[in-house]
Amino acid sequence: LRAQARADKNPFLGNEDSFYVNPGNSKQFDSSIATASGKVKENLLEMQTVPSAYWIDVADKIRGDDMRHMEGILRDAASKSPPQLVVLIWYDLPNRDCDAKASNGEICCYYTPEKTCDYMKTGDCKEGIAEYKTTYVDPFVEVLAEFMDKLPIVVIMEPDSLPNLATNTGHPKCGNPATKAAYQQGVEYALQQVTSKAPGVTVYLDAAHGGWVGWENNLMKFINMLQDMSLPLDKVRGFATNVANYQPLGVQCPWCPDAGYRNGFCLNGKHQSHPCCTDPCKLSSQYNFGNNELNYAAGLVAAANGELGMDAHVIIDTGRNGITDQRQDCANWCNPRGSGAGIKSTTKTANTSLVDAYYWLKTPGESDGCSETLPSGSKCPRFDAGCASPDSLGAGPSEKPAPEAGHWYDFQVKQLAQNACFAGSPDEIKAMTSSAADTCEANGQSQQPQQQPQPQPQPQPQPQPQPQPQQGNQPQPVPAPAPAPPGGTNCGGPFTQCGGTSWEGPLCCDKGCQCMNNTADYSQCVPLVAGSTCAPSGRSAARPTLPPQTVVTMPTISPEPAPMPTPSAQVSPIPTGAFTEYLGKDCYGDGQHNAYGGAGDPSTCMSQCFHQHKDCVAVIIWRTSCFFRTTKDCVSKLTDAMDHKAYILKARSTGAAPGPVLAPVPEPAPVPAPVDQGTPAVSPLPSPPAGSGGGTFKTLSGMDCFSGKNAYGKVSRPEVCKQECLAKPDCVAVVKWGGLCFFRNNPLCHKNLEGSPDHTTYLRVNQQTSSQPLQVASSEDEQFEAIAEHDCFGDNKHNAYHRIGEPSTCKSECLHNYPDCTAVIIWSEKNMCFFRNRPDCKANAKPAPKHTIFIKKRANTMVMQKDELLPDETVGGMVVAETTPTTAWLRRVALGSSLLAAAAIFAVALQSAVVVARRWLRTRHHSVVTEATADTPLVSLCPSTEVVNGENDAVA
Repeated sequence: LRAQARADKNPFLGNEDSFYVNPGNSKQFDSSIATASGKVKENLLEMQTVPSAYWIDVADKIRGDDMRHMEGILRDAASKSPPQLVVLIWYDLPNRDCDAKASNGEICCYYTPEKTCDYMKTGDCKEGIAEYKTTYVDPFVEVLAEFMDKLPIVVIMEPDSLPNLATNTGHPKCGNPATKAAYQQGVEYALQQVTSKAPGVTVYLDAAHGGWVGWENNLMKFINMLQDMSLPLDKVRGFATNVANYQPLGVQCPWCPDAGYRNGFCLNGKHQSHPCCTDPCKLSSQYNFGNNELNYAAGLVAAANGELGMDAHVIIDTGRNGITDQRQDCANWCNPRGSGAGIKSTTKTANTSLVDAYYWLKTPGESDGCSETLPSGSKCPRFDAGCASPDSLGAGPSEKPAPEAGHWYDFQVKQLAQNACFAGSPDEIKAMTSSAADTCEANGQSQQPQQQPQPQPQPQPQPQPQPQPQQGNQPQPVPAPAPAPPGGTNCGGPFTQCGGTSWEGPLCCDKGCQCMNNTADYSQCVPLVAGSTCAPSGRSAARPTLPPQTVVTMPTISPEPAPMPTPSAQVSPIPTGAFTEYLGKDCYGDGQHNAYGGAGDPSTCMSQCFHQHKDCVAVIIWRTSCFFRTTKDCVSKLTDAMDHKAYILKARSTGAAPGPVLAPVPEPAPVPAPVDQGTPAVSPLPSPPAGSGGGTFKTLSGMDCFSGKNAYGKVSRPEVCKQECLAKPDCVAVVKWGGLCFFRNNPLCHKNLEGSPDHTTYLRVNQQTSSQPLQVASSEDEQFEAIAEHDCFGDNKHNAYHRIGEPSTCKSECLHNYPDCTAVIIWSEKNMCFFRNRPDCKANAKPAPKHTIFIKKRANTMVMQKDELLPDETVGGMVVAETTPTTAWLRRVALGSSLLAAAAIFAVALQSAVVVARRWLRTRHHSVVTEATADTPLVSLCPSTEVVNGENDAVA
């Protein structure tokens, strides 16, 4: 009966009257009901009968006959008439819940002497993964296979695990190779086993919530990670969101993507009075489209369908999100005071084509984590700093302390009952009774720029979250809008102003940048990835589509339609080879930036140029926009243009011009995909020269050779400058500075290297001849001391260098680019990194949930950094001396006889005094290149060089 994989149907539909109420879960309410009265008691009695999921969080809960064990629960549910639907939470990965201490699991990659998990020990987690497979996964699947034909079963797979794996790689525990191996291999094995051996079970993958994965960069990290794993996604029904959390359900907005899969309806200050833009967690101002779980589910499903080929649906946990504005900070997840129970488990959702069910996936009343002191008065062994947040119950003087995670918390469940909103939050109820239907341009907002003519959209009805469904009329088509240029057409580029008290310019940044407030008078667009532009590399997103909204209305309201998307019209195809591609080029000409006045869609503009615009000679693609050129001699006028691709038309169409182009070409071989996030394709590096040992370039961090300035009068990009250098016979090096790259053709570059913070020089190895090995620093992790759940702010300077770092690279930046950097802070929840330069950071560390301090063990360390692209090679017999804090002045000296050495030291000391007097406030630490042999100790005797106005100002 249920032997086929349950990915093609909603398992809850048709079983609404037979959801299983676990007697074990229900019994927990008895003691609270006995001591309650009035409204609280009335609501507790109602909550006791609401179906909720059962958590299999230890292997001991799998087999057994009572209501504490999965086997007993399934047997009891199967005995009902009809058999009742059971929802189980699969939750026991090795190193479980790496970003929280309150819910750490029983299986570890490596154990401490106290038999707890050693999250900091690295390795492959071979033993932990084997334990997970044999003691948890295999028996779990055996029981599922035994009962899958007897009753409907739903499994929610490993809450928080995959979101942690995708977004918290900078966290010292979640980013540990052992933990990453456990999560990836564990979930792969579990999902493969359950879908192959118990195919009658419906599986949903956990996808966190909008306050975590609702930023598009986090969403794409999550989607890309799923794509890279070996997962049978065609046998997965979809995703579970808000599991055990408190994010608001909200009202779903019209689907108006402004970049990739990001719905821009509420962003950039638009539509703020619309009910769907209600934003208690202030996420929209951070360019997070997941201000509520329905909006987050829409973007999640669009990305999964577009990138993974899934027909995904979601299930949303509504057990404890009846109140939406109870927290000072929505990052506070542990037992927040003032919360209320939400919509009871049901299939009557606001959009049945998107959401299979609202369900109580965590039973209200079960604690999220313990207070520092348990109700018994003893110290909690699993205390998490997040449970001492200002929003957490148990922190107030009159509040009862919280027990450990999963244990019954009487004080909390009575608050949840007192504040229960079984029909939805006030905002949701208000939206239900409204008959207004809105489009992307609701509330009088100006229309966003469209790349192609679009049919006039039909109004989309607003969701009506009442408990009774209504039948729909014939649907009206609603077209999916064409993606707008990233961040909007007038948003700021990297390091441009985006706000301030007197600022009247754009208040948004291009995609890939975030508007950071430096002072009250000045905010700046800062790339989210260190050293990048505002268009980080990644997979290009296809045009997202969203399932139609099925509206649930009040019983007295007439049936509403369930809109369906407009069928896509096809673009007229173009012949193969009709255009010639030129990377990083553009021809502007005639003072006309765009020939026809409006930006086009990259997926259709080549067809328009070929068929419709008879004077069009070229198409220029820039990120997610497309422009047309009519300059007759475009090829001869091509100039360097960063992030641009020029497509020069070689042959003209002879057919009649077709009508307006509305949709992408089904299989346009020569047409490039949208490039909103991509980086230009580059030719592969040539084979290394003979005798080079396999390397083509050698990396020297914090150094540059300035003589000759920029060799060819041009600036390039780091992704392509090495290839350009290799194409020029006299190019000896390229220098990377931020997101730019410069060329050097001075043959003595390797001998004239000077210290230059923020610069990295790549020397061509085939122009060097020695084989002396490099001295390379130990791994970056070994050079930092981690202090979890802490931060040191101080000095009124939240971030020392007014920029956000990438967790995967900020330790390297602290080591190599900022001599006064003393620590980096990784904020795991936002996947961001900040820098600290106060010397007493460790002594002033304060508790800070989700923050981890990495204290630099040795101050002012400057070392060579291994090239990220190619193997290292020896450069001219030179090694790099690693310095200490007391050797702040460094310079290259020749090693000779003792008399000459003494004279050199005297001369350098004399000149050093001049440099100190002139620039003592600008003292920096640099590496020094010293010519040495295997028997020569590394010494640091010379003052460092300084660079003024781009010139070498060192003492000769």
